Amino acid sequence: MSGDAPVWRGFTQAELDKQYNNRANVRGFQKHLDRWAAGGKRARRMRGAKLDVVYGKSKAERLDIFRPPGRGKYPVLIYFHGGYWRALDKIVAGDWLAPHLVPAGMVLVSVDYSLLPGVAMDELIRQCRAATAWVARNIGRHGGDSQRLHLCGQSAGGHIVAMVASTDWRAAGSDPVPSIRGALAVSGLYDLEPFPHTYLQPDLRLTPEQVARFSPTRIARRLDFPLSLAIGTEETPEYQRQMEEYAAALLKAGNRAEMVHCGGRNHFSVFDCLVEEGDILRQTLLRMMGL
Repeated sequence: MSGDAPVWRGFTQAELDKQYNNRANVRGFQKHLDRWAAGGKRARRMRGAKLDVVYGKSKAERLDIFRPPGRGKYPVLIYFHGGYWRALDKIVAGDWLAPHLVPAGMVLVSVDYSLLPGVAMDELIRQCRAATAWVARNIGRHGGDSQRLHLCGQSAGGHIVAMVASTDWRAAGSDPVPSIRGALAVSGLYDLEPFPHTYLQPDLRLTPEQVARFSPTRIARRLDFPLSLAIGTEETPEYQRQMEEYAAALLKAGNRAEMVHCGGRNHFSVFDCLVEEGDILRQTLLRMMGL
C-alpha cells in the first residue's frame, strides 16, 4: 500500500499517527512527565497517605489514598491515570495531584491497573470498575464519604472514566452500588475505531468486537450524574472530534454534559489545569465536588 493511501477516514498512515502521537506533537513533553514523577514521589510522603492498598488479586491492582487531616467525611475523587492504556502508573501520572487537591477538602484515590498488552482491554476495564467498587465499600475507613464519589482521569484515564461511568452496577452485582455524583474526563478517548489503524495497535491489539464494546460514544446511556469533558485548545483535531461526538452522544441519551476548553493548552499542559488556582478546569472539578 502506498504511504499516501488513506487508511482511515481519509487519513494516510502518517497523518493518522500524527493525530494520536502526543509525544511527537508536543516539544518538551518529557519535562512534564519528569515533573509529575517527582511530584508523585513527594506526595507519597504526605502524612496519612495509605500506599499500594490492595483492591484485587493481580500485582497491578493497587491504589493510593490521600486524605485531609481530621475526622471529617470528605468527598472522594477516584483518579485514573493516562498513558494510552500501555504506559505510566499512578505514581507518575496520578499521585502528584494529591498536595494540590487534598487541601481543598477531598480524599484522593489514585488507581493503578494492568497495562496493555499484558492484559486485554476487557481486563483493564474490569480492574478499574473493581477499584471503584472497592472504594464504595471501604473509603469510609479512610475519611471519605461513600455517598459522594467522583471520577476523574486524563487521556486514556478519560476513557476509563467514561467506561466506569457507563457501568450497570446492579447488573454487575455490585454491593453496594457506587454512589457516583459526578465525573470529569480530560482529553479522553471515546471512539476506539481509529486505533487498530495506528502505530499503537501492536500494543493495544484491539479487535472489532472490543472497539464496539469499549467505545463510550457507541454505548452512551442515561446516567444518574453529570459528566464534564475537557480538552486543551492546542490538541489535535481528532481529540477535539472525540470529545464533541461523545458529548453529543451523552446529550442524546438524556444526560447533563458540558465541554470545557482550556485555552492554549496541549495534551500535557492541560493536565496542570487541575491544580492551578483559578483555572476553569480546577473550578469545574471543585464545583462538581461541592467544594
